[in-house]
Amino acid sequence: MMYPPAAGSVASFRRNFNRRLTGCAIIILKNVNMKKITASLIDCVDFCKAMSDDTRQAILRLLKARGEQTAGEVVAAFDLSQPTISHHLSILRRSGLVQTRQQGKEVYYRIHQENVTGCCGLLMSRFAVEWDEPRTANSR
Repeated sequence: MMYPPAAGSVASFRRNFNRRLTGCAIIILKNVNMKKITASLIDCVDFCKAMSDDTRQAILRLLKARGEQTAGEVVAAFDLSQPTISHHLSILRRSGLVQTRQQGKEVYYRIHQENVTGCCGLLMSRFAVEWDEPRTANSR
């Protein structure tokens, strides 16, 4: 994850960052307070790698259906070991697809809907084909 320098404007950060950006990525800037700005970088390659596993897709479907869940609740929903589920949750967290919050000893997981939607939209805009007219079997 990249963070902007402490000094400097958001515009200069974007300008410098965009020069280094070579892949398919989304930058989401959020004001934490007036002095600090955090940037969350969602790499679409990491997104696709995270989504390529059936278990991780099932975890996201579970979180979508049930909302925020503890790690233990996610483990209980699957016929997999706790270390295996923790591994998958870690990959989802690192790729920006889930968010976590800690309350006491429990860690709660939820879908990071903004990142999931944003990366899906970016992939669609880059790779979806738009047809100007209906295509027939003979047209190429």
